[in-house]
Amino acid sequence: MLPVLLFWLFRQLRRKQLKHISQKRNVHLTRLLFLIAFLTCSYQYACAQQRVARYNIIHKGECKGSMLLTEENKGKTKHIRIESEVKVSFILSFKIHSVEEAIFENGVLVYSLLYRKINGDEKTNQQMELKGSVYKITSKDNYEEAPAYPVYNTILSLYSFEPVNLHSVYSDNFRKYVALEKKGDDIYKVALPNGNTNYYTYKEGVCVMVDVQQSFYPLQFVLTN
Repeated sequence: MLPVLLFWLFRQLRRKQLKHISQKRNVHLTRLLFLIAFLTCSYQYACAQQRVARYNIIHKGECKGSMLLTEENKGKTKHIRIESEVKVSFILSFKIHSVEEAIFENGVLVYSLLYRKINGDEKTNQQMELKGSVYKITSKDNYEEAPAYPVYNTILSLYSFEPVNLHSVYSDNFRKYVALEKKGDDIYKVALPNGNTNYYTYKEGVCVMVDVQQSFYPLQFVLTN
């Protein structure tokens, strides 16, 4: 669309010049040309740098919540964020609101966030930030250093791309690397230290489903768009 628009405007400008239309109108037309080109290119650039995906959270065939994934790239910085809300019931009812973030610069993790509320009460608020060559982890309970530098991929990265050549990813929740194993065509397994297992399924490089296998409340995150 943009090349066609530019060609038409250039032709209009040339015709005006040949007909000796006033210089003022030519100046206005030229300014209009560059303004449209700038705005169109800026819009295309902005759209190309951000991806938004929505997932339904399914339990035994019923939708129990949703998750929003936002991935933004600006130069050498990548920002991945997921926000979810789910209602679960077993004996008692729980409403769980979670936010996870990861920021990478030049491919290295520089900041991460793990935040969780249950029934409105804050249960987890953990941040990890790179200081020099050391990761500083702060939470409402303690402060410590993580001997994991440099981190190139976290569990959040599995929502960003298919981990074709990866064998482990860093888990903010467990503050350690966890094994990543390919189980079939476009399916990858993550075995967590607490005994839970996640299966990530991809289609054309996009994560379309996450199967969370846990004994008390199995869930599926299914891409909707």
